[in-house]
Amino acid sequence: MDRPRRIPRIMHQIYLTGEMPEHLQRNVDDHKSRNPHWDHRLYSENAAIALILEHYGEDTLCSYLKISEEYPAARADFLRHLIIFAYGGVYFDIKSYFERPLDEVIRPDDSYILSQWNNGVGEVNEGFGLHRDISHIPGGEYVTHFIIAEPGHPYSAAVIQKILYNIAHYRPWSAVGRIGVLRTTGPIAYTLGVDPIRKQHPYRFVPEAELGCHLSILDGYNHLDSFPKKHYSLSTSPVITLSRFGMSLSRAFVQLRSLKNRFNYFGLRSGVQL
Repeated sequence: MDRPRRIPRIMHQIYLTGEMPEHLQRNVDDHKSRNPHWDHRLYSENAAIALILEHYGEDTLCSYLKISEEYPAARADFLRHLIIFAYGGVYFDIKSYFERPLDEVIRPDDSYILSQWNNGVGEVNEGFGLHRDISHIPGGEYVTHFIIAEPGHPYSAAVIQKILYNIAHYRPWSAVGRIGVLRTTGPIAYTLGVDPIRKQHPYRFVPEAELGCHLSILDGYNHLDSFPKKHYSLSTSPVITLSRFGMSLSRAFVQLRSLKNRFNYFGLRSGVQL
C-alpha cells in the first residue's frame, strides 16, 4: 500500500497557442508512458480561463487577461502557480522533461521542492538565473520550468500575490521583452515571492541537475523555432496591456532607451565619454 502523499500524482502542462508540434507531443506522450499511474492534464487557453473562473474568480481572470497576447510565456508563468495552488502535483514546461519516473523524484513527505541552477563557474549552466534584481539571493533565481508542490502551499499563494501586484502596478517604463517577462511573471517574480518567506514553511531544496529535470528536450530542439511569429524575448511591446496613452508612453520609453544604448555603444567604440 502507498504511503500517504502530500503531493498528488497529477502532471500539469500548458500549451496556449494553436496546435502542438509533433516533437512536443512526443515529449508529452513519453512522460505519460513513463508515469502510467499519474493523471496528465494539458491546459489550453480555454481550459486556463475555466480554471481561473472556477477557483479564483473574475478579478483574477481580468488580471490574467491583461497580460498581452504577445506574451503567451508570461500567461503560462502566471497560470502554473494558479494550477499548482488549486490542485498540487507537478507542473513542467511543455519543452522540458524528467529523465526518471516522478515517483523516483518525489518523496511521500515532500510538500514543496525548490531548486536553483547549477550555475557556478565551470558548471553546466554557468551564469544562469543571475539577475540584478535578485543579486542578494545566493545562487540566483529559483527555477520555474518545473513546480512541484502540494495544493494550497504558502509559497504558491505568495507568488500569486506577487504577480497580481506586478500586473496591477506595471508602468509604461517597465521592462519589455525577455527581462519584462522575467520581472513581471517569471523567475524573478517567483524568487522575490518565495524567498522572503522561505524559512517559514516546509520545503525540500534539490539542485536542478539532481532532480533529472532538463530545461529542454534533446535532439537539437530549438525553442525559438516553436514560435510562428517572433519570440517574445524580442518584443518591444509592454508585457501588460495598457491604455492607449500608456502604450504610447511605453513605445516612447523603449525608443529612448534604444537610442541611449546605441549612443553608449558607439561612444565606447570611439572612446567618447557619454
